[in-house]
Amino acid sequence: MKKYYWLFLIMLVSINVMAQTNHDINEEFIAVRKIGTLTDDQLESSRINKIQQIKTIEEAKELALTAIKNNTPFLLISGGVAPTIISSDFEFENKYNIYFYEFGCNPIREDLMKIYNREVFKYLTVQFGTNWKKEIRKDVVGFSEKY
Repeated sequence: MKKYYWLFLIMLVSINVMAQTNHDINEEFIAVRKIGTLTDDQLESSRINKIQQIKTIEEAKELALTAIKNNTPFLLISGGVAPTIISSDFEFENKYNIYFYEFGCNPIREDLMKIYNREVFKYLTVQFGTNWKKEIRKDVVGFSEKY
């Protein structure tokens, strides 16, 4: 049993190292859970790979509106070292055709995340009414303040 524990631990560390190496080499590495359902063209049109480069409120708003226009809106979450996955995330993403983007240790400024998410909140309300508010993760940046 102890042998299997160590084997599992070694595999886990190896996967983590490979992911980190991939992240260091490929600047467009994106940790989005539904990534498999997004084509390269969709990722490019959403411009989510530019999220770390935005510096102004105008850029944050423009990036959100571009993603919405191209049917690839994201909700930004300020995470930590390990992503937090909640079982209802997948249902929410599928029901509202939206994607969660959880920052790791290097999030952008909180005010920029709030502006981005505010545009997505408006989109959700226009498209789906207010029911989404009962189902959304409460740690989505900016949700608890206004919505």
